[in-house]
Amino acid sequence: MWWVAATGGVTSYSVEAGSFPGGSDVVVADTGSTEATLTATGVAAGTYYVRVRAKNTCGISTASNEVFFTIR
Repeated sequence: MWWVAATGGVTSYSVEAGSFPGGSDVVVADTGSTEATLTATGVAAGTYYVRVRAKNTCGISTASNEVFFTIR
């Protein structure tokens, strides 16, 4: 997964994934990186709804638009 990099001194990104729209019951994880990409391995079959937030020294942004993935 990749996204358009944010501006404003990004220090990392937070990725939220849920099993339903708007949910974050699967994972909320800081990427620990300024790279606008994430590779997830070992993901179980299912549909996931994912959002990204940019983080910097001032705080965390609002969530990006949500996308969904179906893993078969």
